[in-house]
Amino acid sequence: MSLNKRPNSPFYYADFTIKGERVFRSTGTASRREAEAIERQWKAAKRKEIEDRGPAGRLTLDDAFAKFWREMRSEWAPTWQAEVARYIKDILAKTNPSFDIETITDNEVNAYVQACAESGAGGKYAINRALAVWRGMHNRARKTWKHRVHEIDWTSFQRDEEKRLQFFTTDQIEILLRNLPARTGLLVEWSVYTGCRKTETHNLKWSSVFFDRGYAEVIAKGGKTHKVWLTPQALDVL
Repeated sequence: MSLNKRPNSPFYYADFTIKGERVFRSTGTASRREAEAIERQWKAAKRKEIEDRGPAGRLTLDDAFAKFWREMRSEWAPTWQAEVARYIKDILAKTNPSFDIETITDNEVNAYVQACAESGAGGKYAINRALAVWRGMHNRARKTWKHRVHEIDWTSFQRDEEKRLQFFTTDQIEILLRNLPARTGLLVEWSVYTGCRKTETHNLKWSSVFFDRGYAEVIAKGGKTHKVWLTPQALDVL
């Protein structure tokens, strides 16, 4: 059973995937036996929902990107992904503006990559970024919308690019902190000394800080609990 408890909650959470659709919900009970029964009911209901939905209808590339953007916007998609989607459509529209996503193959992806390379539009990073958006939509069409899309060898179209990681020097960090408002400075300082992500920092609660044990617990990606050791600098921030 895919059940677990989260920090500061007595209840079991169900976390499972049915045919590419994830369900993550609190069962509202602290009893594992009851939670398992609730999870079985939810799984059965999700399977029936997917079966009743029936086969997906025709979906053009233009409509697919619009749907993808609409569904993902509130979760993780920043503005630039909408811009990339428009750029992909603009290039492919020159050959066929009404592509059905179920007819798109490696040939169309290759045509897009070659058109970008020839026009010099953004370079390797822009191409890879666009492919990541396209791949996300394509996978969602297959897993969630249940379209019979072709398998695309996305990695073969990626362009090698130089590493874009950049690091602050100690002097640069000090200059940054001096020019930030006090509260924002504390947030940045905590992240610098602990390596915490933005959401991990913003969601940190005092009840998850254990001074006597020398660490704090944060909720990392995927809802997993992660320990952050309290260095002297991190303790000063707290």
